[in-house]
Amino acid sequence: MKTLIYIIPVLAMVGCASHSKDEQTADKAAHNKPVVTIETSGDLYFEEGGSNIQMDFFGSCAPGKDMIYIEVDNKQAATQCKNGRYRYSMNLPKSFFKKILKDKRSPSSQYALKEIKAYHGNHKKLNATSYILIDRKKKEVKSVINKQVKYERLPTGDYQPVTQYNAFGACSTDASVTIDISAPDRFGHSVSKYDETKPCQASGFYFLTQIDGFAKKGTRFNVFETKTVVPSSRQPASTKKVRPKLKPLFDWSLPIN
Repeated sequence: MKTLIYIIPVLAMVGCASHSKDEQTADKAAHNKPVVTIETSGDLYFEEGGSNIQMDFFGSCAPGKDMIYIEVDNKQAATQCKNGRYRYSMNLPKSFFKKILKDKRSPSSQYALKEIKAYHGNHKKLNATSYILIDRKKKEVKSVINKQVKYERLPTGDYQPVTQYNAFGACSTDASVTIDISAPDRFGHSVSKYDETKPCQASGFYFLTQIDGFAKKGTRFNVFETKTVVPSSRQPASTKKVRPKLKPLFDWSLPIN
């Protein structure tokens, strides 16, 4: 089983719903320095003394807050915030890896998607979200897409929500990974907002540093893994030039709203 070596922070913000308009503006300004984080190494392991497979999430939480709420597959759990830190373990039963079910958000039935949200009470819209794509056959994490929301101050003095993304995952060492983020333009046509191709690292992982974009309905995050291959030719090299081709290895397209 591969062990992911990156610890990726995902951030969320905390405010107060009952404040006045001026206080809310001040709260949004404070959100430029997020006070809640959620992190994961992407490592899967058997729980101590049990048969379930676990994946840990942990991070910092806001001073003065007692609880952090975690939502997995629309089921909510709560964990304590102690000394500005919290920890949560997601359980996956063995049957999760035996039952290969069709998931419309996953590239094939081999993969299963888990969506994890972290937030303080009454601030669900300002959650930090991790989309975890798990390879059920290999029993490892294939890809992680992280999304967070913060407020950015405009020249007018108003605040606009900004969505931030980062990602990492496993890949073949001789392959390259393309990450594309698309969103609708004002006419409703899907256009690419970010597009980058990078080689898979020698460690067998790819990593996308944080990028920003304004939150918009219809945003889609795409991950493509390809390998360059040279087709064999029976004819002498002097008479026919063989062009390398791209062989698709992995294709994941995830709507993120």
